[in-house]
Amino acid sequence: MTAFFNDAYYMNGLQVGFSNNGYKTKGLQIGILGNNTHEMKGVQIGLINKSKKLKGLQIGLWNVNQKRKLPFINWNFKLDPDLNGFEGWMDKKN
Repeated sequence: MTAFFNDAYYMNGLQVGFSNNGYKTKGLQIGILGNNTHEMKGVQIGLINKSKKLKGLQIGLWNVNQKRKLPFINWNFKLDPDLNGFEGWMDKKN
C-alpha cells in the first residue's frame, strides 16, 4: 500500500493508492484516479476501472471489462471459455 502509484505482477489482497496497476490480481483495488489489470478476480473501486479479464465487480465513473463499458457499476461473474489460463491461477499452493 502506497500513497501514489502501485504496480504489481501478482497481487493477492488489498491495493490502495492514487493509481493501481496489476497483471494478475485477486482481491480489492481502491484507486483515486483508477485501476488497471489484465486479469482481475475481485472488486475495483476508482474513477476509471479497466480489466481485460474480470470476474467480479467494478464501481466508478467509467468501468471497462471484456464484455462491456459502463458508467458507475460494471460486473462479470462468468468467465468466457476462450479466456484460458485465468481460473485456478491463485488457487494453486506453492
